Amino acid sequence: MKTIGILGGLGPAASCRLYDMLIRMHAVTCDQDHPDIVLYSKASVPDRTAFLLGNSEISPLPALVSGLQTLHAASAQVLAMPCATAHHFIAELQAAVDAPLLDMLALTARHLAGRGITHAGLLCTLGSYHSGAFVRALQQAGIDAVVPDDTQAVMDVINAVKLGKLCSSALAQIAQPLLDRGAQTVILGCTELSLLAEPGEHYTDPMHILAQELLS
Repeated sequence: MKTIGILGGLGPAASCRLYDMLIRMHAVTCDQDHPDIVLYSKASVPDRTAFLLGNSEISPLPALVSGLQTLHAASAQVLAMPCATAHHFIAELQAAVDAPLLDMLALTARHLAGRGITHAGLLCTLGSYHSGAFVRALQQAGIDAVVPDDTQAVMDVINAVKLGKLCSSALAQIAQPLLDRGAQTVILGCTELSLLAEPGEHYTDPMHILAQELLS
């Protein structure tokens, strides 16, 4: 298998979650059956949402590029970035590094289209809502995004997870109205939300889809 490079720290708990998925989802008989993984927890990357909303002049792009280049220099042959908001910069990032960078948003859209999903609820950061990157990825796959009326409530849950508060009941409260409005599934479109629920009847987890692709 190719050596996997993970640009983590965006936030740290989400990157730990992806690493754990890669271990649990891979059928092995011994340690040596697992893929080699280089994990760079670059928590110092400037806030993606603050920049995209115009609340900060410090672009996270240079730090993201530096992190991916460090992973590639450390022998990573395929790269992953468990941060949906940072995928706003996916084209610039792929152009800056000489190794394939998996597009978690496009992978999620293709996965849903393959399941026949035409309407998907989207829970993500304010930065992702503002940039429209996830909505565009879904639209390109023929999927309509169902967005909450109160996007700040979603951000509040994400920030709570970043502070170590695993509020699964709050996730259900913001997801259910999207299902009531016709969403066939609800996308956990911020990797922090992956810590609150498993993919299943109501939830689609982009990070789970990313892990499957990394192991394929």
